[in-house]
Amino acid sequence: MTSERQTQLQGQRQTERSTTMIDRIPTTKVVIFGESGVGKTCFSDMFVMGTHYSTWAIADQAQNHRPLLVDDTWHKLDLLDVNSSLFHGPLDPNFNSTLYNDFLARARGIALLYDITSRKSYEDITTKGYWCVYQSRFHTAMVDPAAGNRVAFPCPRQRFGCVLVGTKKDLVRQDSGKREVDEEVAREWADSQGIPFFEVDTDVEVETEDAMRALVGDIRRKEERDAEDVQTERNRLKESKERRFRTIKGAFR
Repeated sequence: MTSERQTQLQGQRQTERSTTMIDRIPTTKVVIFGESGVGKTCFSDMFVMGTHYSTWAIADQAQNHRPLLVDDTWHKLDLLDVNSSLFHGPLDPNFNSTLYNDFLARARGIALLYDITSRKSYEDITTKGYWCVYQSRFHTAMVDPAAGNRVAFPCPRQRFGCVLVGTKKDLVRQDSGKREVDEEVAREWADSQGIPFFEVDTDVEVETEDAMRALVGDIRRKEERDAEDVQTERNRLKESKERRFRTIKGAFR
């Protein structure tokens, strides 16, 4: 990291801590999703606290979230790391699939993490893990809470902001023979899904931050597309209803 970028990051941290609007910033739920051992907690710790091995307290929301200024807009990112192997590995009697599926369904953003020294972690998150997230997403959007009216997502499921992140870049820097996932292969997969891609050293704060900034941008793009699709579907249903009404009305003339 350049000294200029480090200074910029330190100044930004001070701004985040001093903002008096933190309680009024809407919370953006983000799931850090990946197989066991890929570095989900290290990634979350470095982004939220700026250090590793932080003591997380679920009841202490200040430790679980971080305000982030992106394109002149504040976002309060609330992180939860989830082990993707729980969804396809040996059944754990304590695993509540309904609860974890709800986490994936309601998250506005998903960071897909894999270890660049483990081909299996990459294959699992880009197949089983990614499919699990898709299957968890909602089919419909609430458009009139008072009346309880919902409209189906034409997509056909609710989109989600996403970023693909390869971790443990530092291990490959020390020994290139440890790499099992080619950077271009991962980048091509991310491009095919229309999502950003990064390889990071989770000891470098700015690298985790750049990945999360890209995730915030992707959340905005996906939510804008969903809003456009839902409005188009509402207009289509309205026109269809009006045509039926005109047809019925004409039958009695």
